[in-house]
Amino acid sequence: ARDETLEELVSAIERDIGANAPAAALDRLHTYCGKKFGHLLDGYCIAWTRDEPLHSRVGKYVKALEQTHALSDITRQIVKNAIGVFDKFNHVRNNRSLAHDNDLFQHAEARFVFDSVTAILRFVKAIEAARFGS
Repeated sequence: ARDETLEELVSAIERDIGANAPAAALDRLHTYCGKKFGHLLDGYCIAWTRDEPLHSRVGKYVKALEQTHALSDITRQIVKNAIGVFDKFNHVRNNRSLAHDNDLFQHAEARFVFDSVTAILRFVKAIEAARFGS
């Protein structure tokens, strides 16, 4: 289904990254991830709530992914590690992004966090194209 909020998030993230301002994109990337993993869980008919932290949604998704895809040992380990990445991403969003009155990450670190999270999203999109959407 078309999701105008998701489309606006993508546009805002692209603007910030295009302006070489990854720290500005982190809170919207977190929101995007929450919506995207919720959407993916819906595709598997797995219950979740808006109150669940992002890493909980990712954990549920990783379990579904392991059951439906034959993943190599290294890929399985990386996607399991993603749960911890998204747990720390919750802290980043709340304490190091523009979501609140925070001191932002330095540029290099913000870019590293952004690139790491989006690498996970790119992998999920590559293997779940039919469920992922845009």
